[in-house]
This record gives sequence, C-alpha cells and structure tokens, in this order.
Amino acid sequence: TRRCAHLHLASYCVDSTTSWSCPTCDSGVTLTAVIEDSGVLDGGRALVGYDANHESLFVAFRGSSNIKNWIDNINAFFTSPYPDATVKVEGGFYSEYSDLAKEGLATALAEAKSTYGSSNVVITGHSSGGACATLLAYDIYRGADDYASLGLSIRSVTVRIHAFTRANCIHHRRDHDTTR
Repeated sequence: TRRCAHLHLASYCVDSTTSWSCPTCDSGVTLTAVIEDSGVLDGGRALVGYDANHESLFVAFRGSSNIKNWIDNINAFFTSPYPDATVKVEGGFYSEYSDLAKEGLATALAEAKSTYGSSNVVITGHSSGGACATLLAYDIYRGADDYASLGLSIRSVTVRIHAFTRANCIHHRRDHDTTR
C-alpha cells in the first residue's frame, strides 16, 4: 500500500525519533524508535512506531544504502538459522536482521505495543529491508511474540521460508527473485 511505501522510504532519511519531517513522513504516524546496527560499519536501520489512522504498530526496514549493507548482500550462501532446517535464508540478510534484533528491535516493538495497546503490526521494507521484514514476520508467525501480523515486503529479495508462505497470514510481495 501507499502507506507502507511511505514508511519504508522514510527509513532512508529519518535517523532519530525527532526527525519525522521528510516528504514521505505521513501525519498520523508516531515514530517511537529508530533501531540501527551500531557495529564497526553501520548496517541496517528499522523504524518502529504507531499509525493512528490504521490503529496499528509498524516496523519499516531500510534497504541497502551503505557498504555494510552491500557486503551483507554479497553473502548469498544459504543458512538455516531456525530449528526447522527447511527454512533457508541468505546469510547476509539474516546477519542484517539479527544485528538489528541485537540492537533491541523486539524490545522497541514491545514498548510500542504496551504504549498504544495494539497487537496489529504492519511490517514493510525495501530490498534487503524486505528480507528483514519477511524474517520479522516469520518470527512473529513462529510465536516469538504475540501480534496479529500483516507483513508487507515491497520490492524484496526472496527468502525461502516454505512453512511461512503456507501459513495463514497475509504476505504481499512485489519482488525480483534473486535466489537460485
């Protein structure tokens, strides 16, 4: 949807909760956290907040925009990071997602849920951010957290999660397939 596109586009220009002023920063949206990989080379970024117009939380992942992201993108070897060995994720995308998780992504989402009382979450991203969006939606589907999930991966690379794609959830993907 247009709202999701605006959210993931905002993730490229918003770097703090006080900078919600870019051209795609919609009114009615409250930014509660900016999660960034603070490693040696800056990596991914995710915005967490609340959309009053849709009464839902959101997580918007930025796509590739720096050298760390491109290094992660090159790591196209599949890994099986979950107990279900049929779940295959390109190592670089999983690295980006897990780095954001270590920086407090789940905590930020839980705090937004507590503050706004909503268990609906919209998850969106572009490119490698779309892969991160898919992985967060899968973690929510697996029961890692108690949310009603609507995962929207816009212009995403493909993540092979067969059990997830068969699940009873909404997952809209407009993508270019880079898997083999």
